[in-house]
Amino acid sequence: MAQFHSLPSSQLPGPGEGISGDLYFAVDTNQLFVCATGYLLPVSGILSGGLSLNQTGPQGPQGTPGAPGQGLTWRGAWNTGNTYAPYDLVNAPDGSVYICTVENIHQQPPNTAFWNLFAAAPSGGGEVSSVGLADEPPQKEIDLR
Repeated sequence: MAQFHSLPSSQLPGPGEGISGDLYFAVDTNQLFVCATGYLLPVSGILSGGLSLNQTGPQGPQGTPGAPGQGLTWRGAWNTGNTYAPYDLVNAPDGSVYICTVENIHQQPPNTAFWNLFAAAPSGGGEVSSVGLADEPPQKEIDLR
């Protein structure tokens, strides 16, 4: 499989030393070479009109918007009698917040077959009361009380 090498021109392989099919880019001279039978050939000499590596093409069209993200459902304190569905969030007895990964009933967090840690309890004790979500600045916060 051909590989791409980016290195100073002083480190380009000499005659007969290159790997056929590989591309070599001289970072100090902005020259692109293709290796054929062990010898480097400048790409600008192969392509009609040459190739400039210092230019960018026009901006492409805007892509199709992606699907909406998955929502989360705050369910409060974990309760052994409740049925939980994927993406439900609960406060576990240790004060941490867990997210359900598999529908369940009677499966207390941190049972990793059904739950993943979403936000760890504060190291000094207590429980998580809000979770910051990375969005566009400013950061959004969900109140879990």
